[in-house]
Amino acid sequence: MDRQIIVAIGREYGSAGHEIAQQIADDLGLAFYDQQLIDEIAHTEQLDTFDARMFDDVPKSIMSAPGLGENMEPGENKMAEVQFELIKKHAASGESFVIVGRCAEYILREYPCLVTVFIMGNMKQKQRRIMNLYQMTAEEAKAAIAYHDRQRQTFHNSYSDTKWGEAKGYDLCINSSKLGVKNTTRLLEEYIKLRMEAME
Repeated sequence: MDRQIIVAIGREYGSAGHEIAQQIADDLGLAFYDQQLIDEIAHTEQLDTFDARMFDDVPKSIMSAPGLGENMEPGENKMAEVQFELIKKHAASGESFVIVGRCAEYILREYPCLVTVFIMGNMKQKQRRIMNLYQMTAEEAKAAIAYHDRQRQTFHNSYSDTKWGEAKGYDLCINSSKLGVKNTTRLLEEYIKLRMEAME
């Protein structure tokens, strides 16, 4: 791809946001970043991957705790800040990619090639998806959705001057329950292609 394009996707838990983001990256031939960022940091900083992932999407109040590992300097022990710097590094290199969460729509807001999307869903469909994926009961799925969305909202709002999931913080907000995963993906890909044409 000659022209850089960065797609930042926020999502509610159970909305299939990760799956949709991965499919967009595959279809458009773009790099994909989600947990891969944590793995990259763990490798670079010689951390245990499991330990590093425990600090993913953790709000500022908790991030001020002691370091993530013995090899990280005191001023560098906040996973969010390390992730943000890595995201900026990938963007500054000219790489085109799709990234899920991590306040990317705010961190990279100065990039004209940035497309920002928020994917939501209806509770019943989200519950059904989580139940099928993780063999949970309806109540367990509902509780998991509430927990993860609260974590994501708190994390995002700790670092961004826009609110998580609020329409004015994104180029496009879409309810994946209305069209389903496949057609939501198709619609977003068409929007991304139109944005790329507009940048030419």
